[in-house]
Amino acid sequence: MPRGPAVAGGTMHIGFYGRALANRAGIGRYARELFKAMVDETPEHQVSVFVGREAELLCPAGTRAGVVSLGGRGNRIVEEQGSLAAQLRRHSLDVLHNPDFTLPLMTPHRMRTVVTVHDVAYVRHPESNSRKSQILLNAFVPRAVHKADAIIAVSEFTKQEIEQVYGVDPAKIHVIPNGVEDRLRPATADEIADLRLRYGLPARRMILYLGSIEPRKNVVRLAEAVDRIPGATLVLGGGAARGAAEIRGEIESRLGERVRYLGFVPDEDLPALYGAASVFAYPSIYEGFGIPPVEAMACGTAVAVANAASLPGVVGDAAAKFDPYDVEDIRLKLERILDDERHHADLVGRGIERAKMYQWNAVARETVRVYEDVARRAA
Repeated sequence: MPRGPAVAGGTMHIGFYGRALANRAGIGRYARELFKAMVDETPEHQVSVFVGREAELLCPAGTRAGVVSLGGRGNRIVEEQGSLAAQLRRHSLDVLHNPDFTLPLMTPHRMRTVVTVHDVAYVRHPESNSRKSQILLNAFVPRAVHKADAIIAVSEFTKQEIEQVYGVDPAKIHVIPNGVEDRLRPATADEIADLRLRYGLPARRMILYLGSIEPRKNVVRLAEAVDRIPGATLVLGGGAARGAAEIRGEIESRLGERVRYLGFVPDEDLPALYGAASVFAYPSIYEGFGIPPVEAMACGTAVAVANAASLPGVVGDAAAKFDPYDVEDIRLKLERILDDERHHADLVGRGIERAKMYQWNAVARETVRVYEDVARRAA
């Protein structure tokens, strides 16, 4: 593929490693929304997305980006360090960005590299990662953050974590928060009623959590708090991760029929699901950003989060905050939202305004400015 005009002339050839496009979790959402917005927001630049067969199917339809196939279902190390590295030698890129923690160890000399690091949970809370994931991240992330010309951190908290764990020069770490999709807005009463019927959800005192079920998400303490709230039902949506079976067993032993598991929830159902909740609770003790609380705020739902890691900085004064290790404090904060109509309405209003800060088109523009900066330094 031919190279576009020189960076000094105002255009770049951007490479985007798209393996994460196939990920259904938060990193996949980040990769998909950033990629779509970046392509839309930067018509002056040439974009190529490098993807394996699975991720290639998820490239946005009609995108103007060139798609470079990396072949079949190689594991991550083989694809990234083998197939991707080989393709990079055939394509003259100004910048390569991997939105998912790591980089090829061997890249063309003049090509600049950018990597997004979402958190260092695999260091701080290794119990939440599989052994395979721990080995991969601990082996390749240190090399990536030192090799990269620029690092994108999704919060100030994550920036500080990268500095502390890896001793990286803070000048090359750029804080660019996640965004919220435009479709995540308050649902209508009819849409909410339809979703309640389809999912069999309670009409009152519904406490919602969306996210993976794993130790650092702290869902057991949330269940203990809900158990102390008369008439409350805990609704859990999201995939199972390491330790999920044991966590579910503990929750069910406390709540019995007062807990509902939805599993993976389709994107099109999210606005009405958030809208059906009396309160969205996010008790995680470690997050690099935390997309679900911001999505809930955008959908007009009152939010309560753990006063830990990145979450206080992300939600500001638009959500209630509780000590994630104190079950009674979790109960008190949730019960006040359920019972105090003025407090509930205040959080809803503040949340809708706060969520407006997080827009994917702004994320894309800031990210492209990072590309332009590193490319200029190589020109």
